[in-house]
Amino acid sequence: MIKGQLTGIGSLPHQDADAALDLIFKYMPTGPHWPQLPKMSAQEGFIQQYLQPLFSLQMLYLDENKVPHFRDNEKDWTEKLTKFYQLYLDIESAQDDRQYLSLFAFPQETAHGFYKFVNKDFSSYPVKPFFVKGQVSGPVTVGLQVVASDGVPAFYRDDLRDILLKTLAFNALWQVKLLQEKKLPVLLFIDDPGLVAYGQSTTVALSRALITKALAEMVAVLKNAGALVGVHCCAGIDWSILFELDLDIVSFDAFNYFDSLLVYTSSLSDFLDRGGVLG
Repeated sequence: MIKGQLTGIGSLPHQDADAALDLIFKYMPTGPHWPQLPKMSAQEGFIQQYLQPLFSLQMLYLDENKVPHFRDNEKDWTEKLTKFYQLYLDIESAQDDRQYLSLFAFPQETAHGFYKFVNKDFSSYPVKPFFVKGQVSGPVTVGLQVVASDGVPAFYRDDLRDILLKTLAFNALWQVKLLQEKKLPVLLFIDDPGLVAYGQSTTVALSRALITKALAEMVAVLKNAGALVGVHCCAGIDWSILFELDLDIVSFDAFNYFDSLLVYTSSLSDFLDRGGVLG
């Protein structure tokens, strides 16, 4: 059903959600997605949008350069950590309860496109969608942009990486639950351009094992909820990392980085043989 269909990666330059949705349903009617609108507000940006629960719990703050920092050096950090994991355990024991999952949702003012999308009556359009698509920022990208109190990227800290991973996974799971109310297959993309950092001299501590473990955990949460799952990266990366995951789609920039796939033809072939799709 998803093969040969058109959808969008996520963000659009619009400052009006209705205009963005009109464009999506005009040109991508069989696979519409909710639009991210970063020009409307910094809160709709790629990093901040999915981290609102951590700001609400006062586990994160923005410095003068708008870089998110963990408050892990403050005296009440242990209390905040305890509260976060209590929420996590409550949700894990009642995943089908949207009341619990909504604690990891983005507020309406940080995701205008999402709320307009889920409240839209699809029956008014001449073409019925084959599926609907949501998206979430990936753990590597977010983990390299959000930092600990000492300035070290959070992805390098087991405790902070776990907090980010669970926050992103539960936001994505909450999206899936709402989108499934459309009674259509749900495709959820993990957008992780930070994967390009793997193998770079400036990020030698970024290990393949940590990347694989983080992505595999998110994928498993979404697949268990019945979603189709894809990962998108708009750079030339070690594609074998993605081809070896339990993904339905691997999305790449064919215009600029098609040649980057040629090194990984064996793992690509295995991925396609398992039913995987290239986007």
